[in-house]
Amino acid sequence: MISHAVRDGRCLQNPTLSHPQANAPASLVGSFLFEIRYRSQTLTVWPDASVLDDEFRQQVSTWQAVDESTEGYGDYLRYKAEKVQQIMTLPDSALFHYA
Repeated sequence: MISHAVRDGRCLQNPTLSHPQANAPASLVGSFLFEIRYRSQTLTVWPDASVLDDEFRQQVSTWQAVDESTEGYGDYLRYKAEKVQQIMTLPDSALFHYA
């Protein structure tokens, strides 16, 4: 997933983005909610809350910026590998919602 890519003002991060139909899971700052615009068309996309759940947020906030030699880091890498496998094997209809 692309969460932040600024290129000549074409893709901007907005952590306060919201949508009335979206039950987007919380991120560390804001929500996992993405608004994609092309010309006059807009699509709002968010991942299913069961994929990016409380455990995901806890793992990321605890381990993402930790030195790789820290005790327990290997468990985090295993968690990440399992999460990637889960995401890659879910059908789109179970992974993403859109409005």
